[in-house]
Amino acid sequence: MPKNKKKVVLEPAGKDLKQFQAKYGSVWKKIVDSPAFQAGVQFLRNRKLDSVANLTPDQIDKNSREILGDLRGFLQHEIQLGNLHAEIDFTQPFEEVDEYLSPEQVISEEKVREKYREQTKKERYA
Repeated sequence: MPKNKKKVVLEPAGKDLKQFQAKYGSVWKKIVDSPAFQAGVQFLRNRKLDSVANLTPDQIDKNSREILGDLRGFLQHEIQLGNLHAEIDFTQPFEEVDEYLSPEQVISEEKVREKYREQTKKERYA
């Protein structure tokens, strides 16, 4: 006789962080604070640290950037899992443009600032 296979239906977590926190924030906090979750995180952290500790000097020389990137990503993921219930989304509605000024522009802006400071001093102390 074949076994009845149960279908697992996952509820959508929402499209953004606020929706997730509204729906699952308190439950997620309970999960994260549970001893089982903490033990699991500690187990995975120890396993990752053991894998890094057992690298040969040759592997470190050849792959140090990848190793460090992998470890950094692992730790960031662990932190994000632990803070997901209280995390604040700092996304900006627009992309900030980096503005690089030439040395001449920096000098001219500094002259304008200095002129403004002198004018302010004259008005304030006259």
